[in-house]
Amino acid sequence: MLVTAIAGETSGDILAANVLYNLQTYREVNINGIGGSWLKEVGQKQWFDCHDLAVRGYVEALPALFKILKIRKHILTQLKENKPSLYLGIDAADFNLHIEQYAHKLNIPVIHFISPSIWAWRKERIHKIKQAVTHMLCLFPFEPEIYHKAGVQATYVGHPLASKINIEPNTIKARQELEINQEFTTIALLPGSRNSEIKYLGKLFLDTASLLDKYIERKMQFILPIANKNIQENILNLVRKYPHLNITLTNSSSLALESCDAALIASGTASLETALHKKPMLIAYQVPWLTAQIMKRQGYLPYVGLPNILAGKFIVPEYLQSKANPKALFKGLVKLLNSENKDMIEEFYNIHHSLRMDTIGKSTEVIAGYL
Repeated sequence: MLVTAIAGETSGDILAANVLYNLQTYREVNINGIGGSWLKEVGQKQWFDCHDLAVRGYVEALPALFKILKIRKHILTQLKENKPSLYLGIDAADFNLHIEQYAHKLNIPVIHFISPSIWAWRKERIHKIKQAVTHMLCLFPFEPEIYHKAGVQATYVGHPLASKINIEPNTIKARQELEINQEFTTIALLPGSRNSEIKYLGKLFLDTASLLDKYIERKMQFILPIANKNIQENILNLVRKYPHLNITLTNSSSLALESCDAALIASGTASLETALHKKPMLIAYQVPWLTAQIMKRQGYLPYVGLPNILAGKFIVPEYLQSKANPKALFKGLVKLLNSENKDMIEEFYNIHHSLRMDTIGKSTEVIAGYL
C-alpha cells in the first residue's frame, strides 16, 4: 500500500512522520513524496527535500518559482504513473491544493493535514478545497464546522504541541538543561524557521535585545533556537555581530521557551508554542511592502497571532510592519517584564486544555479509514 506524503517545512515533516510511523505499527505502508529528516526516518522515498518548498509570501516566492513548478510537475507525473492509495498533503496549502485537485481527478483519496487559515484570510479557498480534498484534518476546534457547511468532510484532531508540552512549565529544569544562569532575566528570541524570516526579523530581534541589555538594570541573557540546519549559517553570522550580548543557541525551541521569562516571537506556530509554555510574549512580523498589501486585502481578522485568534481577542500585543521596530519592541518587553500578565497567562491555560487531544492517534484512525 502506497501513501504519497508532501510536507512543505519542518513542522509538517515531524507531524506527518509521527502519524505515518503510528500507521506502520499495524499496517504495511510504503511512503514516497517530499519531506525532511523525520519522514526519511520512517522510510519515505524522497523526490525532493521539504525545505525546497519553504518560502513565504508572494514576492519572496518569485525567485523560487521555476524550481517549485519543476517540483510540482514531477509530483503530477508520479501520481499518474505510480498511483498511490492515498495522497497526504501536510500544510503548504498553496502548493498542495493544486496537486490535490489533480489527485482527486485521478480518484485518489486526498487527506489534507492542517487546515489552511481560511477563517483568517482568503476564505474563498474553501471552493478549491471542496474540489480537491476528501477529508480535512483540523488542529483547532472551530474549524470542522466551516468545512461541514461547505460540504467537506473534516475532523478535529487537536494540536500535537498541546499533548507534547506539559500543562505546567518547569523553568528551573529547562535552565539547568541549557546550562544557563537561573537568576538572570531570560528572553527567548524566535525570529522564524526560514531564511526569509531571519532576513527580516533576525537583526530586528537582536537590536531589540541590545536595547534591553543596555537600558534595563538587570542581568540579561537571551536564548535563540536554531529551527533547522538551513538557517543555521545565517543565524551564526548574525549572532557574531552582537558579541556584547549573552546569547545561548539551542536546537530546541521548547527548551528556549520553557526557560524564558518572556519571549519575542515571529507570528506563526511559535506563538502558539509560547502560549502553551505559558510565557508572556510579543508577536512581531515584517514582510515586503507588496506582500503586506496583498495579504491586507485578503484578510478579515483584526489579529494575526494564533493565541489571539484562538482567544477571539487581543491577549498578546502584535507589532506588524513599521510598528515592528526596536524601540517599540523594547518598550513592549519592558512592560511585560514589569507586569504579572495574569489575564494573558489564564487565556494560555484555556487554550492548552482546548487543544489537548491524542492528535497522532486520531489522525491515524482517519487515514487508516481511507486505506
